[in-house]
Amino acid sequence: MSVELIRPTNASLEVVAAVYAKCYEILGRDAMIEACQFYKRHGADQIQTKRVPDVATELIALREKRTKNGRPASPRHIGDLKSRLTRFGEAFVVDISTITKADIQRY
Repeated sequence: MSVELIRPTNASLEVVAAVYAKCYEILGRDAMIEACQFYKRHGADQIQTKRVPDVATELIALREKRTKNGRPASPRHIGDLKSRLTRFGEAFVVDISTITKADIQRY
């Protein structure tokens, strides 16, 4: 019966048991379905992977277009963003979702 239940996943019973055990350890209880529903409800299954330099470029472009109180951002502000975010992007050429608070603090 167990093997039939997991057949659509194409995973072995051992892998399924290991994943279940790890989820139980992380959550501290049997709440995998609730965790998955929360994940899905908050759109986490639709997150796009993007590298830090690409996100930095997008943010700068948005700031250049966006106005605050009907006025565009100052050239000084844009220059500051470009300087800081370009250096940050060069230091972290990885998927932005892998950056941790500790990474930023060390930077």
